[in-house]
Amino acid sequence: MNVKKWSAAALIAGLASFGLAACGDDAGTKEAPEIATFEGDPIIIGTICSCSSNQSTVLAESTQGISAWADKVNRNGGLNGSPVKLIIKDDAGDPAKGLQVAKELVAEGAIAIVGMTSTTDPAWQSYVEEQKIPVVGGLSIEATFLTSPDFFPSGANAVLLSFGLLQDAKEAGVTKFGVMYCSETPVCAQVDGLGKAFAGQLGLAYASTKIAATAPDYNAACLSFKEDKADGLFIAHNASVVQRVVAGCAQNGYDPQGVALMNGVDKSTIEDANFDKTMLVSSLAIYTDESVPGVKEFHDAIAAYNPGFMDTAGFNSAAQYSWSGGKLFEAVAEAADLNAESTSADVYRGLYALQAEDLDGMAPPLTFAKGKPAFPPCYFRGEISGGKLEAASSVPVCLDESQMAGMAELLKALA
Repeated sequence: MNVKKWSAAALIAGLASFGLAACGDDAGTKEAPEIATFEGDPIIIGTICSCSSNQSTVLAESTQGISAWADKVNRNGGLNGSPVKLIIKDDAGDPAKGLQVAKELVAEGAIAIVGMTSTTDPAWQSYVEEQKIPVVGGLSIEATFLTSPDFFPSGANAVLLSFGLLQDAKEAGVTKFGVMYCSETPVCAQVDGLGKAFAGQLGLAYASTKIAATAPDYNAACLSFKEDKADGLFIAHNASVVQRVVAGCAQNGYDPQGVALMNGVDKSTIEDANFDKTMLVSSLAIYTDESVPGVKEFHDAIAAYNPGFMDTAGFNSAAQYSWSGGKLFEAVAEAADLNAESTSADVYRGLYALQAEDLDGMAPPLTFAKGKPAFPPCYFRGEISGGKLEAASSVPVCLDESQMAGMAELLKALA
């Protein structure tokens, strides 16, 4: 197997798109929510979302998280006495527009891009790096958080989550890990290669097959995996296809241990009986787990500033991603004593001052080094059970030194 031909960024981008589970799904355009009003000179930050993109099924309401954070901050004295001005830009999933709105944020005085839920970030990565504008938290499964030292994740990256899928499956007793991946794009085949590499590291047998969104059914794939005794299954496709595959496999008597990325879970998935006992891996603490202080604060803020939102389909991990960016910026503000006169350089200083910051248990331990992309070594586990999303544990799973070394070698091969 020659893994060197793969692009690490492309692999992560593919995993991210599967996690968001919205290839071809479109819930329509949604306006970004209003932010809190304030008085006095503010600390100006911006965020970029792909709210009205073809991934709007998942991302349309994602900025509700950071908006609730800004509301809470401004109604409780601001950051070190200075209010926060949050500027929200929707790139509509268009790379050209993504670059445009990034430039607008800089022109409007933003000293950081915080809690972004954009999928066009590769298009504006070079610009913010040149401008020395840090990207603080947000959709950490995006490739930029693994490859750029100016993107500071507030959660685990997609490569670690894909490893976690297989590791958790093995611990659950799976002996042969199966992946059904989309036939529509070459990125899917690259994800298949990453799965093979991790399966080899973990000593798992591996099976894979392509599937198409246009297929009338998935009986052949399900029966093939059943005959091949693949007792664990990850489906790398959009949400509607995943649900059709799982339903088809159930009809054919194929009932493997399901595993999934938290990013692809929504209200309909959780309530679908075919997904009962599906194991999940997450960049952040499970967003329903109020035993985690950071998650409880997230819930309380949403309830206070957007009542009723938690009962909607828009309340998902994407909203938590944007909230986590706000909380990471809050920790930076404390570390660097930010105020209305602070600059982007002060934000960088605060980021480098953090040591194992876990955002009150909601994030893996976060430590950043100048000039080096961050790689938080921990992820969280969850499960769908009885129509509810539950945490397997409130404590993250962290790779040991040997596992991290193996991960580094694999990523070096993928470069």
